[in-house]
Amino acid sequence: MYVEADGIYSGKLAQFADRIGSSPLTNNAEFKQILRDAGRKDPIMQAVQDAFFEKRYFEPAMDWADKNGFALPLSGLVIYDSFIHSGSILWLIRQRFAESPPSAGGREKVWTRDYVIERNKWLKSHHRPAVRKSSYRTEVLIRGIGRDNWDLSQLPIDANGIKVFPKV
Repeated sequence: MYVEADGIYSGKLAQFADRIGSSPLTNNAEFKQILRDAGRKDPIMQAVQDAFFEKRYFEPAMDWADKNGFALPLSGLVIYDSFIHSGSILWLIRQRFAESPPSAGGREKVWTRDYVIERNKWLKSHHRPAVRKSSYRTEVLIRGIGRDNWDLSQLPIDANGIKVFPKV
């Protein structure tokens, strides 16, 4: 998407375009540096990333939330984070608690709280160390629930040491 958008680093990244998704580039220092530079210095890369996340994660997450009757911003954040991190609301976590989603007569705050607690337990007990380390995500959400910050109006939100404010 970035190469097609003709960003500042498109020419340098074009050499890698046909390898993305077909061969690992995680250890390619040149590729990673070009991506870092593009992300830091090129507004086109930032816009492409925003568009990608919107289409791949945010829209499907909000569709799922709407279909299941969720309306509170913190619930939306929980669902969006699950889609970003796990691709969906994982059934193996969902089956660990009894509360139904609001569309099936459940209580939204109870479902959201129970889901985040179970997801946190799952992350912390995962066999992969990198997944275990990502439990800070659910801990941020648990703090939001504990602060009764369902409308996300209590700012800033401390996300693993990063203070999050609304974008102006």
